[in-house]
Amino acid sequence: MSGISGHGGRVYVFVRSAANVPPAPKATRGTAARPRGRLRYAPGIMGQGISTPRSADLMTCEACGKQFDPAGVAPGAKIACPYCGDVQSVPARTGLAQGKAVPDRAQAMGLPPDSGPEADVMVVHPSMFRARPLTFIGALAGLIAALAGAGVFYNRGSAVLAILCAAAAVVLLGVFGYWYLEQARERLQITNKRVVWVRGIFSKGSMEVLHDRIQNIEIQQSFWHRLWGVGRISISSAGEADFEIRIDNVPNPYRIREVIDAYRPM
Repeated sequence: MSGISGHGGRVYVFVRSAANVPPAPKATRGTAARPRGRLRYAPGIMGQGISTPRSADLMTCEACGKQFDPAGVAPGAKIACPYCGDVQSVPARTGLAQGKAVPDRAQAMGLPPDSGPEADVMVVHPSMFRARPLTFIGALAGLIAALAGAGVFYNRGSAVLAILCAAAAVVLLGVFGYWYLEQARERLQITNKRVVWVRGIFSKGSMEVLHDRIQNIEIQQSFWHRLWGVGRISISSAGEADFEIRIDNVPNPYRIREVIDAYRPM
């Protein structure tokens, strides 16, 4: 038989032989029955060896609803649920903030909160006009002139010139269609948990990086791109030598980086 007893800040494990052991005397008022047998000092059982997390230190998984202890993970950082593997943020209410509430930077900016279920924040496509403003204006003027010329020459009976102008208009319409498909085939989707780069229209491919793994965000702009507010944004994650996400001609690239930074552990 065994038991645990404490005295003078120490913890003792009581071990008693099962054979020929007389019953312990009953406790009287003002006294307590002390166990008979050898007392062994067992360091670490109380105070440091065995520790039970308080309910205030437990967090509930948003996906499976089970509770677990996010020990050692700072509030606002990402952690995977040990039961279902869902990645989520450690809320400030778990008691790990040492009494200081950790502000949600994203929520303060008017964005979906960092904690909670995954929600879309923004979807960005490459800009069609701002990436090539002069080319776009020239092509649009040429299209208008070709359509007008086709009508004028047709009314005057010049069928050949009318056909040439109509053909030029068709070519310019094809250029606009190509630009539109180039803009539509690529997008950057930002949620409150990750960044997803999607490419393709009929056949699609994607690359995603969790916010807590983002190591570097690089923005490149030429002089004209700075004037028109577009640029290239590249994103790399920890442990990768090259950029995993690279998308050109996105509008307001610094705003995109600001939104992503609101969800990164910094």
